[in-house]
Amino acid sequence: MQKTKVALCIPAFGSQPPEFWVPLVEQIGAALKSGVEIMGPVCESSMAADRNRNAIVRRMLKSDADWTYWQDADNINPAGTLNRLLDTAGSQRKVVSGLYFMKKKPFRPVAYRRLPDGRYINIRDWERGEILEVDAMGMNCALIHREVFETIDQSYVALQRASGGIVPVHREDIRGDVFGEQVSDLDGKVKDGIWHQRVWLPKEVVDVPFFFSEYNRTEDMAFFEMAKRVGYSLWVDTSIECGHLDWRVVRGKDYRMKKSAGSGAAGGQI
Repeated sequence: MQKTKVALCIPAFGSQPPEFWVPLVEQIGAALKSGVEIMGPVCESSMAADRNRNAIVRRMLKSDADWTYWQDADNINPAGTLNRLLDTAGSQRKVVSGLYFMKKKPFRPVAYRRLPDGRYINIRDWERGEILEVDAMGMNCALIHREVFETIDQSYVALQRASGGIVPVHREDIRGDVFGEQVSDLDGKVKDGIWHQRVWLPKEVVDVPFFFSEYNRTEDMAFFEMAKRVGYSLWVDTSIECGHLDWRVVRGKDYRMKKSAGSGAAGGQI
């Protein structure tokens, strides 16, 4: 039987403490014992999280890895996490993750539902062990099949902004000319509630960015929106609770203790 091959992806800046490395080694050991083949770790280190993640994905796509498994540099994940996520994914789910919690009180869960107006709120009540469909989650402990990145790559095109930078646009959303670089008087302005900005095809081929930061959002939100747009559902296995490294390790019990004290911790916006 062919082994499942997983790229262990670690975007990082700076060094990590022993609290990070020891559980990671335990995780790799547990995966190898179960017959999973590990590629990597595949690491990129800069101060730009989106650049790190995009570079890692591009390296993975040149390999024969089936999955990417993301371990953020400020998280610790229990031994057996990867095996559990592979079981949760099975043959149907292509984007799954465990659950972890924000570092600061009230320790809200890093998993979200999208409101009709486009904003996101943290998930609310759930039974531990539930597998929840969500609209976004944290990238630590995320298991994502290569097919998701390949489908996004085929479905989107990278366009140049008049204000600089690159934006991915679904091919079905492109109307009219994207070959000229001319600007208009409306560029950068808002008219009747619509913000106008000219975009065009770059002169040189540019890779579609899977991750990018904008509008005070983390770099992974755009990825989750693109994944959903091309037909993939996002799932959180709440039986997996990961630690979040700060001056202390934040675990699920901290969230539950705060919630039971009547703080209303489960709600909120990012």
